Amino acid sequence: MITSKYNIFQVVKENIDLMEAIEYYGFQPIRKGRYYWLLCPFHSEKHPSFCINGNTFKCFGCGVHGDVINFVSLLFNLKPIDAVYRLVTDFGIDLPYAKKIDKIYCKAKQNYEDIKLYQAFITQRDRIYDYLCNIRDIYSRLKELITNPEDIQLDEFVETCHKQDLIEYWLDIILTGSIQEQYEVIKSVIKEVTNDGK
Repeated sequence: MITSKYNIFQVVKENIDLMEAIEYYGFQPIRKGRYYWLLCPFHSEKHPSFCINGNTFKCFGCGVHGDVINFVSLLFNLKPIDAVYRLVTDFGIDLPYAKKIDKIYCKAKQNYEDIKLYQAFITQRDRIYDYLCNIRDIYSRLKELITNPEDIQLDEFVETCHKQDLIEYWLDIILTGSIQEQYEVIKSVIKEVTNDGK
């Protein structure tokens, strides 16, 4: 949870009533006894099982529960910080530290994007590493098939040796190089494969 001198989560919960939010987003709960009920927005049903009790809700059909932030998070498929930010925007909450919160939000979002980008890089790097290992093994088996000393002079054999050396170099970089060096290897391998496929 993102915190600062002020807790934006708490501010939102104190300033936005759950019922107010539910009605704002197009739902019309019906009062029955002490509680309000509506057809659950999160699963299909014929009889209302979504119960609103003050500033909390619970669906007795699918089990979802929580507060106003949880509701908006589920309704729009948002992370809690994004749900908070939407509520602040939709309900025009005037926060004395809005700029600070905006910076915190942007930083959190950027960190999330950076993590996603890094995970994509790791996935691609691992694929390239496995690919290079497989090619290296193929080249090794090809070299083992050479039984005639004269075949060592063949252009194909010489090229195989050179490529195997290059692959060993690339594998070393992927294992021990910086992220930038690994990225350059990934680009080189993709370019090499693309050119071979022409």
